[in-house]
Amino acid sequence: MSSTKIEELEEVLRIIQESEKETALELEEKLRSLEERQSEAIVKFYEDLQRLENEEIASKTAIEKIRREFASRFDLLLVEKGSDQGAEIKEIATELPPGKISAIPVRKWDGEEKIVFLHIGKAGGTSFDGMMGKALKGRSKYVGGLHFDWTYVEERYPSGEVVTMLREPVSRAISHFHFMKKLSWTKGMAIRQQSIDQFLDDPVSMMHNRGCWQDGQAAVSWFTGTHVGNWVKKGRSAETNGEILERKAFNYQQELLETADKIDGMFWFGILEDLDRSLELLAFQLKLPFGSLSLPKSNSNKAPAAKPSEESMEKLQSLMPQDLWVYKYAKRVFQARWEYYKTGSFKPPNRPPFPKVNCLSTRFILKCTGGPYQGPRQSWTQ
Repeated sequence: MSSTKIEELEEVLRIIQESEKETALELEEKLRSLEERQSEAIVKFYEDLQRLENEEIASKTAIEKIRREFASRFDLLLVEKGSDQGAEIKEIATELPPGKISAIPVRKWDGEEKIVFLHIGKAGGTSFDGMMGKALKGRSKYVGGLHFDWTYVEERYPSGEVVTMLREPVSRAISHFHFMKKLSWTKGMAIRQQSIDQFLDDPVSMMHNRGCWQDGQAAVSWFTGTHVGNWVKKGRSAETNGEILERKAFNYQQELLETADKIDGMFWFGILEDLDRSLELLAFQLKLPFGSLSLPKSNSNKAPAAKPSEESMEKLQSLMPQDLWVYKYAKRVFQARWEYYKTGSFKPPNRPPFPKVNCLSTRFILKCTGGPYQGPRQSWTQ
């Protein structure tokens, strides 16, 4: 058996180990039906499974798909479940597309790979760090406490299990605005005395503090490695030239697809507006007791009593169509994962149609061809 097939076999085992509900003993019985054609690699696979006895590993639906993939990859013949010894052996055809198995969208942590937290600004990340530091105390398996994008993850923790918290983009932007008002470098700037309504009607102040409203701040820039903030760590070999990163970001459809793919494949992500269910799912995946995770209040900022006007809400929405698209899709994926967790049935969600992007922004310019910022203020420069 080639080394590639052995690696594929080991990948199958890893996925099974991270799954849920069916005991290793039941899997052991299924694998006993393999015929004499088992190779040394398959025997090792079988022995590894025996060591998992009494652990919860995979739902019945998911494990059947894995068995079929296992059979098709290694040209094996499997005994149909429930057949008597010596019954007719039937050849099982694959039901999955070629490539990495993705039948289990909610998998359990193996306790070996690091949990890597992609900390998106003003999305509950500081509180999440505090919670995880307490929950995983002594395991030395948690990477957090820093702001970094996906290039840093790929370079430093290529096999890590990535987690993140997502927040509704407009709400995140408003929180970021109030946070900026207290930062030392905004001393003497107009933003310190402005309401959110005044800020969004002041092009100079907006461009000086574009980090709170610029599209990508709530998701896309972090996932695609196009964040230009000098406070966000990148991989050592990653592109750091702001102009090049901004040109890449203008290909927004490709950026959205890249972000959606990473959401599909990441170990866990939470929705701040759906916190209870998010933390219940995380506790399950980390093999922690039910109800053991709760987000402490930290790094909180008291916003003024006055809420943003409807006009300001419309302005913010017009500035971040990409992040709003990602948030919409992420909620669909989360709901599909939740239903899988509860029922064992996973239905991959459809991706929304691409958004209409009327505004493009860089470090130096905001240009809009539609929406609240078109017309006389179509192009603002810093």
